[in-house]
This record gives sequence, structure tokens and C-alpha cells, in this order.
Amino acid sequence: MITKIITYICKKRKLNQRPMKLKHNDIEILKDNPFKNCKLERERYAHVLTSIIGNFAEGFVMAINNEWGTGKTTFIKMWKQSLENDGFKTLYFNAWENDYEIEPMIALLGELKTLLGKDNETFKSLLKKGTVFTKHLLPTVAKAFAEKHIPGITEVVEKTVSAATEIFQNEVNNYTEKKKGLIDFKKQLTKLIDETKHKKPIIFFIDELDRCKPDYAVEVLEKVKHFFSVNGIVFVLSIDKKQLECAIQGYYGSITINASEYLRRFIDIEYQLPNPDCKKTCIYYYNYYQFIDFFNDKKRIEFSAFKNDEELFIEFSTRLFENKNITLRQQEKIFAFARMVLTTITTTIHVFPALFFFLIYLRDLYFDIYDNIRFKRYTIQKLVDDIEQLLFPKEVISHAVVYTEAELIVFYHKYLYGNDQTMSPLLIDGNNVREISFKSIITSSRRYDLGQNIGHIYSERKYIDLDLYYLISKIDLLGLLYT
Repeated sequence: MITKIITYICKKRKLNQRPMKLKHNDIEILKDNPFKNCKLERERYAHVLTSIIGNFAEGFVMAINNEWGTGKTTFIKMWKQSLENDGFKTLYFNAWENDYEIEPMIALLGELKTLLGKDNETFKSLLKKGTVFTKHLLPTVAKAFAEKHIPGITEVVEKTVSAATEIFQNEVNNYTEKKKGLIDFKKQLTKLIDETKHKKPIIFFIDELDRCKPDYAVEVLEKVKHFFSVNGIVFVLSIDKKQLECAIQGYYGSITINASEYLRRFIDIEYQLPNPDCKKTCIYYYNYYQFIDFFNDKKRIEFSAFKNDEELFIEFSTRLFENKNITLRQQEKIFAFARMVLTTITTTIHVFPALFFFLIYLRDLYFDIYDNIRFKRYTIQKLVDDIEQLLFPKEVISHAVVYTEAELIVFYHKYLYGNDQTMSPLLIDGNNVREISFKSIITSSRRYDLGQNIGHIYSERKYIDLDLYYLISKIDLLGLLYT
């Protein structure tokens, strides 16, 4: 299926057209100007956080708490480079990429090694002494059990128990030395920080901790607290706190544990990146995925009915994402998929881009609603009830949203009843009256606008030629040859 899709898209596109992007590449972080390519205007937040670190350099743990897919990793990498430009020493540890390690201590020390130097004797000592206690002991009942049930193995068991006892004694004897080694390590680390020219703290970023296996996530937190909590080191945890709390509950095997209170033991300051301007984000993705190539196609712009589609599309997508606070990653995926599907649609067909985009949004985030539309399970009233809960949750109503709702209602009505427009009329007393025949949660003036738009779509008979199934088949990648 994927091969057919790509082949079809390639045939549809002209050789002299620029390559279409189906995936958002990582943003290039320039050393001299790390936030230059940031489209979310987040440099100002980095300045605020840098000021906090500069004023409270004795060492603490900061959490940048935002949901998955909101651009935390990109932000902290830009901020990291900005800090280095300001003379800070920084470390970056992606916990998710390293959660295959049995002992998180090894991974953290590996990052720290870049500051201590490979020949540092304290570091070499800590590699030996910073391990957890071994606990592989043969139970004392083993010998008695073997004598009774496995004749002839007593001598083997005695030697095994003796060896295990010796290991245990060595571990006990080394406990004081291990503890002292940890203290020495902290002293050496503090001394290293004090010797830095500008007396600035080391910034240790830990990213993707909330994606790790629960036991690994908890182990990293514990090691940070017990091994690395010294003056002059600031830890920055990039997390989705809710997901990390779930990992903690999973680790302890109980949903009743107060995971939020547990995290308070480790986190001193919590910061949340503000949501970016939604319209600017939508315009960025619109440009990045080259939607303008579709809207400005020469065959398409010949039709006056299409002239407002671009403006309507941007306004609708902005309102749609604002209403539900959709993450950047979700927005990106919807824009990318929409652009791919548009390449399978002939330019002479009026696809109602905002409606088309809304159907993809439903398919990705509210599949039950999309499925009910696809299989004609909705009545008109039930369709209106469900989609208005999505479109108008904050009572922020725009023309683009009302018009797109009208499009969906008209085309779903046709999808249900075919070309028989006399069944289940959408407007009272015919198309010239703007009063809708169904209930709506929007205000009276907007209800009138909704009815007016429905009447307008009916009056433009060429619009009615488009079947809703055409859009659905394209979105489901089932109608690649249906034009």
C-alpha cells in the first residue's frame, strides 16, 4: 500500500516542483545564535531560566514540565547552547536512550567523566566504589535442604555457602570505604566547581526521563539525589510530570501512592513553557509543508470560488488547535498527513480544505466521531451535538469554524440521502430561509450565520457535486485512483 501511495504521488507531481516534505526535520541549532531558527519565540524563556540559575547557583533541581510533543527537547538543546555561550559548563543525558543500562549510575558517571577528565583519580575510584551492594547470597537453609534431598552434594553446598559468606563479609567491610569514597567524590566535585573561573554552576540536563521504564526512572532520581546533590550543580529535568508520576506508581505497584508528593523530594523548582502562539505555529507548518503549492496551483486559482480557501484554512486550523490545546507534535502530524493526501487530489476538484483538514483531525484524535461519520451512524442532530462540543468548547466562535461546520452538515446530509435534498431538510421552509431545523449550542446570531452558510452552499450547486465519501476515501488512503 505504501509503495503504491508513493508511486502515485510521484506521478502526480511535476518534475520541476520542489520536493514535498512528509516529516519535520530537527531544527538546526546554530552555535553563535541557538534560537535563530526557533519559530515559537522561546528565547525569552531561556533568559528567565538563566537568570534564576545565575542568582541561585548553590545547586538545585529544576523541572521543565510540559506534555509530550510540546518541544521540550528542542528548547533545552537550544538553551544548553545558549548557556555554553554564556560561559556555563553543561552536560546532557538522554535517559530514554540509556535505560537499557542495568545501573543508571554508570550512565551518569559517563556523562560526568567529560568534566572530570579520564585521568582523574577520584573518578577512577568512584567507578569502583559507586556501585550498589551485591545481594547474591545463598540462603543459610541451603545446606540442610541439600543434605536431606540431594545426597552427595553437601561438600559443594558448603563451598558455595562459604564463598557467599566471604562475599557478604567483604561487602560489609567495604561499606565504610564505599561511603567514604562517595563523600570524597562529592568533595572533589565541589572543588572542581569552585575552581571554575567564573564561579558558575554546572548545568546537568536529564531529558526524556518520563519515557523510561519505571524502575530506571526512579533509579535515576535516586542517584541524582544521593550521589550528585552537591553545591554548584543544577539539574534540569525535562519531563511530562503526569507520565513520570505514572512511572513512579508503576515502580511501587500502587496507584494510591502520592507520586506528586514523592517528586517533591527531588524537584525544587518547577517551570512550564507557555504555549506558543497558535496562529504563528499553524502558519509555520503551512509554509513548512508547502500547502501554498496546492492553493496556488494554476488550474485551481482559475476558479473564483477557491479564492478564500487559503485564508479560511489557516483561520480554521488555528481555531481548531486553540480550542483543544493540541500539542505541537500532534499538530505537525496532522499537517504532514494532510499535505500528503492533498497530493492525491486533482486540482480541479473543490476539496473544501478546512473540512478536509477537520476530518483528518477527527481521524487522528477523535476516531469514534470519524468512524460514526464514515459509516453513517449519526443523525444530523447527533452529528451537530458531538462536533459542536469539539468546535466551541470555549465559546470562541469564528466565521471559519461556523462555515466549516456548515460544510460538514451539508455534505454529511448528502452522504446520508444522496441527491434527494427533500429528505430531512436542514433549513426551515427551504433554502432561502436561514433558520436551521436542528438544535445548536451556538448563540442566535451565529445560528443565523450557520443557516446562512448552509443556504449559500446549497445555492452554489457546483459545490454539491462533491461527495463526502470522496474525502473520506482519500483520507483513508483507499481512493488513490478515484478522481
